[in-house]
Amino acid sequence: MLPTPDTSHIPTSLVYDPVEDSYLLLDTFSSETERTFLKSHFFPEVPSSSSTPLPFVLEIGSGSGVVSAFLTANARYIFGGEVLCACTDLNPHACRATRETITKELARKDGEGKETAEQLDVGTGLFLGVSNADLEGPWNRGIVDVLVFNPPYVPTPELPAKPAKLTDPATSKMETPGLKPSFEEEEYFLGLAYAGGYEGMEVTNRVIEKLGDVLSPRGCAYIVLCAQNHPEQVKERIRDMGPEWRAETVGSSGKKAGWEKLQIMRAWREKPY
Repeated sequence: MLPTPDTSHIPTSLVYDPVEDSYLLLDTFSSETERTFLKSHFFPEVPSSSSTPLPFVLEIGSGSGVVSAFLTANARYIFGGEVLCACTDLNPHACRATRETITKELARKDGEGKETAEQLDVGTGLFLGVSNADLEGPWNRGIVDVLVFNPPYVPTPELPAKPAKLTDPATSKMETPGLKPSFEEEEYFLGLAYAGGYEGMEVTNRVIEKLGDVLSPRGCAYIVLCAQNHPEQVKERIRDMGPEWRAETVGSSGKKAGWEKLQIMRAWREKPY
């Protein structure tokens, strides 16, 4: 079993703490079925072209950075080869947390030594950086090969309202009076991680609407959904985007009472490229 990246450094009053949905993503990506799909999709035994670029992985709303750290540090095991990884988050505190989580995890992997990495087939990918941006940010125009999104999926009356004034994360110190972010800021930034508006789908809908523009022709998207998001309807909507579009459940938290049952949806196109 691959180790979970360390997130003990994140300020949990400002950044979403990894819980079941994050761990479900880790389990899904490390499963044999998903590793088989990704390896055959991006690193087939007979490459179609020696000039085929490395897969570009983008996580939207990376939060603590635990998912991207896991994917980057275990690229060879999960994808079958090296990948390029970048992240975005609207929360600047999450951007700092993501950068630190990935840096720490890559340093830990580097400390294992080359021989160990080769034996375990867990070579790392290359982390390009994290952008303080909304949704895909600067990474658009059909270049994303693997899009990962653990969205704010909880149904809420409305989306979080941005406070009139925000503390500069570069100068904020949680232990320093006067520089600590206000309660309104903490409420806003944590709200960005869970509050999904109507049916919990207002933010996710924006991502789905742009999948065709953001994903590369070989691209696929992994999106977390809960029962109240009506996942079967979401998948049908994606299939209706065109005859080449596919959408399937590739990970699930299992049978549970209530709306908190989670699943991972993979959306992709099947056509020659």
